Formats: sequence, structure tokens, C-alpha cells
Amino acid sequence: MKVQPNVVARSPMTSDEWERAVRYRITRGDGTAETIVIEKNPTFWHTEMRYTLTNASSRPVVVTVAQNGLDGYYRDTRLLEESIAGKQRNADTRVWEVPVPANGEIVLSATFATRY
Repeated sequence: MKVQPNVVARSPMTSDEWERAVRYRITRGDGTAETIVIEKNPTFWHTEMRYTLTNASSRPVVVTVAQNGLDGYYRDTRLLEESIAGKQRNADTRVWEVPVPANGEIVLSATFATRY
């Protein structure tokens, strides 16, 4: 089994785009939140990730893919879209259970909005 993660694209986004993504805010597992005050105009980013999973065995498998590092300095990463529904393990990690066919390949993609 092989998983190859790739950053497909990373581009700045406007403050208006950032505000429209608010419903995707990731919070800590205990429900607490922290307000960060920015004294300058911040730069926001779209980061599109692609994870290519290949399976050389003759049996299908389910692979757990975990993306860590979501609870960065600003603690405000927002998930915009994902090709397979995942679950938020905690503020730092998003997890997907990805079915990979026998002798096959599947691509998981996710787009995040961040302040860094």
C-alpha cells in the first residue's frame, strides 16, 4: 500500500472569501475557541491537497488517511470541500477512511482555507 500526498494548489484568498467559509471553522475537541486579533491585513490561503492511494494487492483495502497540522499558529483552519467525507479527530487532525480497490488506485482531495 502506498499513499502519496501532494499540495495541488495554494493561492491567496480575499477576506470576503474567508468570511464566507466561516461555517467550516474547525474548533477544539473540548469546544473551546480562541480569538486571535490581527493588527494588519492578513493574507488568507486556499490549499488544495491530493492524496493518491495505490493498492498492489489482489484484495480491496480500506486505508485511514490522516492530515495533521490543521491547528497551526492561528488555530483557524476551515475545510472547504473534500471528495470523500472525513471526520475531525481533533483540532489538529482530519481523518478519512478510503476504500482502495484491488490492484487499483483512488484519489482523495481536500481544500482548506487558512491564515498561513
